[in-house]
Amino acid sequence: MKEEEFEKMFLLEDFYWWFKGRRAIISSVLGDLKPERILDVGCGTGANLSLFNANVIGLDASLEALKLAKRRKSDAQLIQAKAENLPFKDDVFDLVLALDLLEHLPDDVKGLKEMYRVLKKGGTLLVTVPAYKFLWSEHDEALCHFRRYSKGEIAGKMEGVGFSIKFISYAIVFSFFPIVLFRLLQKVLKRANRTPKSSLIILPAFLNDFLYYLLLQEAKMIKNGFSFPFGVSIICRGEK
Repeated sequence: MKEEEFEKMFLLEDFYWWFKGRRAIISSVLGDLKPERILDVGCGTGANLSLFNANVIGLDASLEALKLAKRRKSDAQLIQAKAENLPFKDDVFDLVLALDLLEHLPDDVKGLKEMYRVLKKGGTLLVTVPAYKFLWSEHDEALCHFRRYSKGEIAGKMEGVGFSIKFISYAIVFSFFPIVLFRLLQKVLKRANRTPKSSLIILPAFLNDFLYYLLLQEAKMIKNGFSFPFGVSIICRGEK
């Protein structure tokens, strides 16, 4: 990811509807899980490190991202390393998070194999990824994505390295059609030679609050076991 996008993310993550709502959905999928050791692979600017009271390690390939994470949480345990070569022994963690990470890896299967290796038997991997190839836009280019996924593709890759899928669903559902329209307009209106920018746009407070409210409703439905048939993102919980 480009450095300017990390700075933008750092400024938005605490209040922006997408990030706040996604944290609510993540908490719903994890449910009553109480892991003792957690690894957040691709922790970025560190907003998700505070989701747990347990021993959490944040890992990212970007030194700039880790500096911002340290500013956010001064006592955070942070390591600079690549997801495809995790600097840990086998069978160490109870929970590994890969939140909007795999799309950034040239070899996502290699990254999944490493996460499988460092998890204890019975440990959990929680993954979120962007959905649908047809939604590819300059947002993906600005964030240095390699791909977007279908539900079958991400489930197949996780099962291929040994994970048992415990839950999978599309997410960011109620705002799906406006986002699709916006991304398609981005494609049509994109100007040649313009530097790609992400679609993280500050919204009026009432609209930001409304979109966050919609994601809270998704989180409640997911907590009750509902799996959505479409959405902008995919969330998947696997077990070793």
